[in-house]
Amino acid sequence: MSAKLICPDCGGIVGATEATEDGSPCTCFQSGSTNHETEQFVTAQSVPDLSPAEAPGPPAAKVCVLCGKDVTGRTRIKDSRGYICGACAQTEKQAAKSGPRCADCNRSVPASGLYDYEGLKICQFCRDDRVAAAKRERKFGGVKSKAYTEDQKKQLLLLVGALGVLLLIIVLHHFKLLGSFF
Repeated sequence: MSAKLICPDCGGIVGATEATEDGSPCTCFQSGSTNHETEQFVTAQSVPDLSPAEAPGPPAAKVCVLCGKDVTGRTRIKDSRGYICGACAQTEKQAAKSGPRCADCNRSVPASGLYDYEGLKICQFCRDDRVAAAKRERKFGGVKSKAYTEDQKKQLLLLVGALGVLLLIIVLHHFKLLGSFF
């Protein structure tokens, strides 16, 4: 049992040499084409690697990946998914605008692009900014812990006690009460 691969450009079966009940053969590599993109397809069957100069055949149909409409010679957008007709592109754009917004910058973001950060739904850019600011605060901010505060209070009490003892010695020495000791 061999796997049949369908060509995304022409809809034919890659590697087939004649039409069968599964479909017609891929026409992307036939002679006569000068407008074929330099994509290579690997199949379970061995397909010869043709360079664009050797890749003849009629120009491949440009079909919208969302609605299936032929967009050859029409307004279209090409992205990583393939060609998108103008109407579908507008629909996607409107859907993106009406989607959820970042709580920090108020940008329209797909729901999958929002992150929960300290109870807020924010975008990746704002999240990165907040993480960097928190890191700077930890690095350059003062020490903020209960144990550190308690330790500081103990040190302050010891210093006040030592100062009190020194003041007592000075006062007693001033009135010559400690003259026999020093």
